Amino acid sequence: MAVDQEALLRGIADASLALLDIELNYAGAMDRCLGAVGSALSVDRVYVFEAHPNTAGTTCVSQRFEWSRDSIEPQIDNPELQDLPFEILGPWEATLRAGQHMAFVVADYPHKATRELLESQDIISILVLPIILHGELWGFIGFDDCTRPRRWRDAELAALSALGGATGAAIVRSRVHETVLEISAPLLQVWEGVIAVPLVGRLTPDRANRLIESVLGAIHGRDARDVLLDITGMSAIAPGELDMVLRTFRAARMLGARCALVGTSAVVAQAIVNADIDLASLSTHASLESGLAQILARRGLEVRRHA
Repeated sequence: MAVDQEALLRGIADASLALLDIELNYAGAMDRCLGAVGSALSVDRVYVFEAHPNTAGTTCVSQRFEWSRDSIEPQIDNPELQDLPFEILGPWEATLRAGQHMAFVVADYPHKATRELLESQDIISILVLPIILHGELWGFIGFDDCTRPRRWRDAELAALSALGGATGAAIVRSRVHETVLEISAPLLQVWEGVIAVPLVGRLTPDRANRLIESVLGAIHGRDARDVLLDITGMSAIAPGELDMVLRTFRAARMLGARCALVGTSAVVAQAIVNADIDLASLSTHASLESGLAQILARRGLEVRRHA
């Protein structure tokens, strides 16, 4: 079946645009990317596998993402596709590491174990493209046709190879972003039972979830009774980010800790007022020092302020 070239190019463009959001929502961006290209190609499944060593040091592959048509059984929860030894797939590893694609009708494939694995997923024809990061094989992106034998044209392969490269670049950006997230919201113990969390940059949903996990872990593991979220490094705050802050406050209160927002600038204060939220649930201070002073005063202690 010939694919409409305009639809293919539009699908590749939509997929590439989805990957631009990968720092904000890794899973969501990948799902939108696979859905866009799958619909454009009229295939039945599109998926991403990651190559990785298992505990014994054997190279395996595991399915990380998948898009499938409504009428096609998904395979994302298939346990056989997690920690699958690469060697079971015969020559796939060597071919993909060489940067080459594979496209074939499953019934004609000579490697029996691979053929039986693919047939168990109702795959009639398949295309597999490598995802290369820094010259090494990270994994692969695959396309299944479960309804008819399919022969891929050179123009389609060229366009999809470019998508494989874009996917690899997006994964690199995501890894860098993950590293930034790990260092951009450290937990600092500023007094006995008091932790401060400096926030720098925008508060995305993924980052908010990490923040909540870190704060709850500190409350439980460090016996923290007060948490100061320091937003001095945030030049602005959007309504969605305020909602995430309030989620953190509510989660901390469930474990018996108090939260306060410190380092609020005039711009942030105006944003809080404009958001029309319940200010009674939001304790704020102009600086970390004033927030800590209130905590100590509540404990009957006093902190000396700098002249």
